[in-house]
Amino acid sequence: MKERQILFSTPMVQAILDGRKTMTRRVLKPKLIPFIEKSELVNGKVCLDLLDIEITCPYGIPGDRLWVRETWRRADENCPDGIYYKANNMLVYFDGNEPEIVRNAIEQYPRDGKNKPCIFMPRWASRITLEIVSVRIERLQKITDQDALAEGIPEDMILEAHNYLIRRGSDEKMAFKTLWDSINGKTYPWESNPFVWVIEFKKVED
Repeated sequence: MKERQILFSTPMVQAILDGRKTMTRRVLKPKLIPFIEKSELVNGKVCLDLLDIEITCPYGIPGDRLWVRETWRRADENCPDGIYYKANNMLVYFDGNEPEIVRNAIEQYPRDGKNKPCIFMPRWASRITLEIVSVRIERLQKITDQDALAEGIPEDMILEAHNYLIRRGSDEKMAFKTLWDSINGKTYPWESNPFVWVIEFKKVED
């Protein structure tokens, strides 16, 4: 079992905590695309027999774990020391039993009340660990309505997509299109229909 990091936006962290998000899609590197349709995906590894090499999903294979990076900050000066998590407005106080490496590392972060982007979250500050259940490759627009919901679509996007209640299967897909473009629209918009890694996961409970 290997462990890797993965970044999620605040709304997606909220969806994971709520149990609404159990899947994520990440764009394949363009240089891999010529080989994908002529290869076989086995347990998260693309087997390229002609080239005698394997391309493993950069996020891992089933059984591997992902530690989540999310927006955070050190507790403000007017509070006991600890870590604040933006996604659910949670402040976890230090109780004095933290490893010395954590106590030393936290000192480099000022208690200025400013949130730190998820990319700057260190491993010791991460509170969410995910276990990969399955990995596959497909075109972005191939997503099903069920998978769109498993991507953790915010309720307001679903409401916007159909204006009231889910009645047609295309509503979920339309809502996911809005979600995708809000995150990836500048580089890989929905219309470009890129190949993506489809990573299904479950939250590891303490």
